[in-house]
Amino acid sequence: MAKRDYYDVLGVGRDASPEELKKAYKKLALRYHPDRNPNDKASEEKFKEVSEAYAILQDKEKKAAYDQFGHGAFQGGGFSGTGGFGGFNFDTDSSVFTDIFDEIFGDSFGGSFFGGNRRRSTRGRGADLSYNTSITLEEAFSGKKETVSFLASSKCIDCKGTGAKPGSSPVKCSACDGNGQIRAQQGFFTIQRTCPSCQGNGEVIQEFCKRCKGNGKVEKKKNLSVDIPMGIETGTRIRLSGEGEAGIRGASSGDLFIMVDVKQHPIFKRRNENILCQVPITITDAVLGTAIEVPIIEGGTARVKIPAGTQTGKQLRLKNKGMPLIRSTMRGDMYIEIIIETPIDLSSKQKTLLEEFEQKIEEITEVIAGKYAIMDLQLIDFRTELKSAGKVLTTVTGIPEQGVIITDGGQKAIGADLGDPIISNPTGLSLGGLSAEHGTIKDTELKNQNLKIGDKILISPWDSGECCNLHDYIHAIKDGKLLAIWDVSARGVYR
Repeated sequence: MAKRDYYDVLGVGRDASPEELKKAYKKLALRYHPDRNPNDKASEEKFKEVSEAYAILQDKEKKAAYDQFGHGAFQGGGFSGTGGFGGFNFDTDSSVFTDIFDEIFGDSFGGSFFGGNRRRSTRGRGADLSYNTSITLEEAFSGKKETVSFLASSKCIDCKGTGAKPGSSPVKCSACDGNGQIRAQQGFFTIQRTCPSCQGNGEVIQEFCKRCKGNGKVEKKKNLSVDIPMGIETGTRIRLSGEGEAGIRGASSGDLFIMVDVKQHPIFKRRNENILCQVPITITDAVLGTAIEVPIIEGGTARVKIPAGTQTGKQLRLKNKGMPLIRSTMRGDMYIEIIIETPIDLSSKQKTLLEEFEQKIEEITEVIAGKYAIMDLQLIDFRTELKSAGKVLTTVTGIPEQGVIITDGGQKAIGADLGDPIISNPTGLSLGGLSAEHGTIKDTELKNQNLKIGDKILISPWDSGECCNLHDYIHAIKDGKLLAIWDVSARGVYR
């Protein structure tokens, strides 16, 4: 009798997907399985037929051969087997059906339908455990050592995990001869199932340990020290092998997984290995440019120059100031995002100045080089009718005592190699001294007691030419209006 076409046997088209083949086989296997049709030779033959068809068609190589040569591809060698199915062998092809039969019938048969070497033992490994912990962004930056405490089963110290009474030992199970499984013949195939006498352990205990009652494990509190590496991110799992639940009667322990959550930071936003920090500045600082101190993740601050004409949303990069890469010496970058604060509650005078600023200004096309462009106090000494053209706008940073004012303009901003500067505005002030970074100004007559931190003081340097290359920009002002901002191409050059 000629064999039926394998596709007809399963009731699928020749273009059926692997999922469709599997679905068709499951349906037919349920219908014709010998255990559901005892002593039914017709059902048994049907089951053999659909099993043979599925064994061929689920295998890409065999399916290709069958599609080209039909049943002749498995006659006279090649794919032929020894199981009596004309090319299908339950011994060699059992893996095809093991998982699918477990899916259909579960563990009701206690093991593999098709024998082979597949062994399922209930002598199980201990369960895995999960522990959640939260850390700060600073801790994620530097790494930390954390102690975790939890309850878990551990190997019994009395019986050393065997489950047997101290002084005794488990003995080999006589029912399965220590294999943990037994085999039984059902129809044309062999069923392999867990030994009911030893529950798959291969050994039986004659006298149980009193402490663990034969389980080989007892519950106790564990304290473990965990190294959380630098650069760790939310969602990262740290695996501690063998630190989970103990296994039954000496079986291997499960693992402990530390689940890490990095808390949100009030200032910094993390973007993988990079850090973003939003920094507010005034409109004046955005227009004129300034230098600010910004916090950094390792602690302290870093000085950042804000270029004149900076727009809101502009990002400035601090290289290698971000988060460390995990298990690496490299670091990401920190990005400073500028947010320009819009002033509120302006006075009428301030509003007028802003309106004037918006008016079209006279375009500057030429700058005359020489002393007339950067008039200094040296020349004014000879021509008293002249006025200083170059001035430095400093900011009050402190008032330590009455009559003493500290500004951010020191020798690095003003220069005093050729003589001390003078205070142009407000009047009534005199220079007390200059350090590298700060200037001390005296209000001897206490005429400026209304000055406060953040107010501006205008200082005229002795030599404007010496002072110019200490700055990135020169702001050209005429009649109180900003006409232009000039780049100082000789920044830092000294001759």
